[in-house]
Amino acid sequence: TTEGGVKWPLQQQLADKPVLLSVHFVSADKGFAVGAYGSAWRTVDGGRNWSPMVVGSGRDTDMHLNHIFATRNGVLFATAEFGLAFRSADGGDSWHPLTTGVSGSLWNGLEGANGEIVLLGMSGRVLVSANGGDSFQVFEHDSGQSLSAAVVDASGGLIVVGSGGLVLRGRERFETEIRADRQNLAAVALAADGGLIVAGQLGVERVGSGN
Repeated sequence: TTEGGVKWPLQQQLADKPVLLSVHFVSADKGFAVGAYGSAWRTVDGGRNWSPMVVGSGRDTDMHLNHIFATRNGVLFATAEFGLAFRSADGGDSWHPLTTGVSGSLWNGLEGANGEIVLLGMSGRVLVSANGGDSFQVFEHDSGQSLSAAVVDASGGLIVVGSGGLVLRGRERFETEIRADRQNLAAVALAADGGLIVAGQLGVERVGSGN
């Protein structure tokens, strides 16, 4: 879309009609999409055309790829099933598996305020790497709920949302909130004024300050 979401013209119908789960653009022209059964694609013309890429090797190429994101210096990360995650430092030409220390599917990831790599998912744990993904420290929370998405707040901490109405706030230690509706939350974002926006089973909702 070039009209703020009013219209969405079809750009290309990908071969085999793969189920795509995540898309990320690093510039107006260059973007990436990943999805089920190892489906991975990239574009260099703003999404008008997409070409396949291979993430992982051997049996790993058939894993569901749940999320893709890039750091500020252009390193790509993809999260997958069974605690797998992959890293590419060459724009998606080659991908290297990471040792995360967990076995549950990883649903999401992002770069933290200080350049740390943050992964989260079915394990209900927050995984943080201070060395670009070479190793991860695992931080626990006491709800046991799966984690769906996160955003960096104005203070540099994380706001994480998940199943059962879970909202976590903090850095290495997290304050746990369970929303009264207990509905699953799938996404979170900060509004321009610092307010917090969540999306989930009940739709999109503004829930107050992100500070």
